[in-house]
Amino acid sequence: MDCISEAIEELFRRENWKYQKRGERTYYFGFRGENGRYDFWAFINETGSVLSLYALLPLSAPEKYRGDIAEYLHRANYDMMVGNFEMDFRDGEIRFKVTTDFNGEKPDLDHLDRVIDCCLVMSDRYLTGIGLILFRSHTPQQAIAMVESGGVWEERSHIVQ
Repeated sequence: MDCISEAIEELFRRENWKYQKRGERTYYFGFRGENGRYDFWAFINETGSVLSLYALLPLSAPEKYRGDIAEYLHRANYDMMVGNFEMDFRDGEIRFKVTTDFNGEKPDLDHLDRVIDCCLVMSDRYLTGIGLILFRSHTPQQAIAMVESGGVWEERSHIVQ
């Protein structure tokens, strides 16, 4: 077992979080925030040094909204220091990704927890803007302005599903 896998499993045991191991270097787990429930996937590269963590958002973009959602996500990504949003134009799936290179060293559990927390917080925060576009006919500019000004932001809860 590589050192990232060891750290992930140790963190999950420490926090009593439920997870599933899917293959040699893949983990699946879920968290609930204030605005939605998020499926998480953790992938460790072949050398065991790079972790890519994805939070799948509970909303996907219907085809007619994909241009607006893509603009919203680009606006969200601009100046974002850690992680980024992605959208699959084939099916509208939206996810937040953080990738970290641990350079072959075992991650500090608190650092690993912060990486997971970052995915949850950013996904939960920006999900509200997607909802504004899909259900309230806001433009991407209006939605990003509301989310980033705190107009629709609420603190997330760190509850494992």
